[in-house]
Amino acid sequence: MKKILCLAVACALSMGTVSFAASGSKEADYLVEKGYLFGTEKGLELDRNATNAEALTMLYRVAGKTVPAARNVSHWAEPIIKDAMDNGYIGGSEDNLALSGTLKTDEDRLILESAGGETYALNTDSTVAFVGDKTGVALSEVIDELTGKEIMAIVSPAMTRSLPPQTNAYYILAESEGHMPIYFEVGEVAKEGAFVKAMSADGNYRFSVNNTFDANPFLTKNIVKADELRVGDKILVYSDIMTLSIPAHLQPSKITLLKQAEIFEPDEEIDAAEFIEIAEKILPESEISDETVTDGQLSRADMIKYCYTVLNK
Repeated sequence: MKKILCLAVACALSMGTVSFAASGSKEADYLVEKGYLFGTEKGLELDRNATNAEALTMLYRVAGKTVPAARNVSHWAEPIIKDAMDNGYIGGSEDNLALSGTLKTDEDRLILESAGGETYALNTDSTVAFVGDKTGVALSEVIDELTGKEIMAIVSPAMTRSLPPQTNAYYILAESEGHMPIYFEVGEVAKEGAFVKAMSADGNYRFSVNNTFDANPFLTKNIVKADELRVGDKILVYSDIMTLSIPAHLQPSKITLLKQAEIFEPDEEIDAAEFIEIAEKILPESEISDETVTDGQLSRADMIKYCYTVLNK
């Protein structure tokens, strides 16, 4: 009987389901009682910072979402991280907008005028231009060549309320000798045998390449292959052939990796601001003030207070 009891306790510890006596925190005790917070062999550890995996798991529980089971994985949080990436809660870099139109000048400003008549003032202090097959040059080097031509500007979604609205332009894409790079944010990526298949986040484009196809990182000499692409990566795809289907199928002749998606390391401590950002995506209806957490690394105590507030608002 003693052996069976010890095995049961060990199993409960490994699953994170051991409950503890009153902790001195009403929020923690409430979450334990309701089944949202579980202890480990070290207790509730209210005095240390929360990890990415712990914070994500707590938010899933509070939101009533199923926490994917961890089977045959190298880290228990792999399934929930994958699920969160698939749902857009984590894993990407900042979302960008692709605006198409004619590049014009207005005094000392660059203006993008769309076919529909909308205009945008572009802040181009650090903008990089891709003209045809060029790897990327300072916009100032090709501004005369591009003024008056049709271009695509990859910009920040944050815009001023002025007329015209002003926004930061990260990249300017333009055609040259029949080549127009296609801005492609990876929304889905799958490995099938010797091939990698990818779909853009907007659902407009897809491609399939050999898994050893180069995804040339911009401004570095790193070697990245297609099988290293992941959801959230920002790339340029050069393709001489594009089908008229929806999504359009590309046959890449070249891929340029502009920016890799941020890696969500499960055991790294999570920043409070990032925690709030993820919480607002998983719990959009919660509308809980970020004053419930302290700036800097998120403590487990603050994570617990936040989740308690969500459940008792």
